[in-house]
Amino acid sequence: GGRGAAVDLEGIPMGREAILGAVVGQHLRTLTESVRMQTVTTGGYHQVLVEVHSARKSLKGLIKDEAPVHSLLDELVASAAQRCPMPSPLSKEQMHALCAVSTQ
Repeated sequence: GGRGAAVDLEGIPMGREAILGAVVGQHLRTLTESVRMQTVTTGGYHQVLVEVHSARKSLKGLIKDEAPVHSLLDELVASAAQRCPMPSPLSKEQMHALCAVSTQ
C-alpha cells in the first residue's frame, strides 16, 4: 500500500495553538448540543459555571485566537441556563470557593 496523494495544507492553520483551539472548539460545540437535549438541575448549572470559569483561566494563552472559544463558552452557559428550570447565579465568593474545591 502506497501513501496516497499528497494533501496541500496551504491556508489551513497549523501549529499547537491552532490545533488546540480547533479541538476545544469542537468539544464545546458537542457539549453545548448535549446540554440542549436535557434538563439541567441548578447544581448542574452551577457545575457548568465553575467548569467554564476554570476553562477560561486554563486556556488563557494556550490558544492563538481566544475569542471564538470564549464565545462558545458563553453559548454553553446560556444553553445551560435555558435548560435549567431555576438557574441561579453564583456570587464571586461562591465561584472562588467552588473553583478552589474543584482543583483539589
